[in-house]
Amino acid sequence: MSKIGLPELPKMSNMHGVFEEVSRVFSIATSSPTLTEQQPMANTNTKKVSFRREKLLSSWLEFAPDATFAGFTLAQFEAGSQEPLEIRQTMEAAKTKLAGLKLKRDKAEEKLNDMLVLIANSIRGTPAYGQDCELYRSLGFIPKSERKTGTVKGKKVVKTATPPPAADAA
Repeated sequence: MSKIGLPELPKMSNMHGVFEEVSRVFSIATSSPTLTEQQPMANTNTKKVSFRREKLLSSWLEFAPDATFAGFTLAQFEAGSQEPLEIRQTMEAAKTKLAGLKLKRDKAEEKLNDMLVLIANSIRGTPAYGQDCELYRSLGFIPKSERKTGTVKGKKVVKTATPPPAADAA
């Protein structure tokens, strides 16, 4: 490998082989990669971008606070690059709010479940309806007349007699 990271050119006796190798290395070095459907346009990790922004701001402030780069002053760049940070803060606030809403929903569903059980028990205890009515069954409960008895009938095990061991005729 050379000092700049390119492979060493092989030593060739004729000039034609050297020309081909130089052309190959030159085309690799100057060609721009083409994007495919599988390759993303930019591989930017948002945390890295935020870190690079902070690093750029501190370096710019330290070494060239009055300079203008790409038409931006330090203040313009700082103000213009604030939007992703604000969006990130909004997203974090939304995540926190979502977690709170999930807890609130879970508590509300517990209350609803308690009310449903209370109403189902009231239906069972009301003489006009009871445990054996259509309303009780339509709620997903098993009416008393359709319940199994709960006793388990065991299978009869038939023991087969084993023949007595044969005596050795010695």
